[in-house]
Amino acid sequence: MPPVDPLTAMPDAFPAGTTLKYRRAYADYPADDGWQLTLSLRGASVLDAAGAADGDAFIFTLTYGNTATLLPGLYQWVERAAKGSDRYDAAAGVVTVTRNLATAAAGDAQTWEEKQLAAVEAAIAGLVSGRVASYQIG
Repeated sequence: MPPVDPLTAMPDAFPAGTTLKYRRAYADYPADDGWQLTLSLRGASVLDAAGAADGDAFIFTLTYGNTATLLPGLYQWVERAAKGSDRYDAAAGVVTVTRNLATAAAGDAQTWEEKQLAAVEAAIAGLVSGRVASYQIG
């Protein structure tokens, strides 16, 4: 399988515990002119990463080690350009981090409703197979 080309922006969502790689280029903040670009994610967890210069652009690589500790949820992100004492927000947005299914325990991916239904079904099964001979409502 050929390598995947890097994305050109932060995706709308990605799973924790995976590698995320994307390339960003800004005409106003070129890497080959001494600009630096950093990424900050803020939500249930915190993650900061520096973009690596690639010509006039930057490559962000969030490794498994970077994303494995992110808790699922909605995160705000900002890419901040810096050169000398100048600081500018180049882009910002929202990303959803989904759970890492590879490390999820049994039941972790169930919704609250699915968990409650299983509990009710277990309770009913216990009543039916238990010592209840009859039951009347009203």
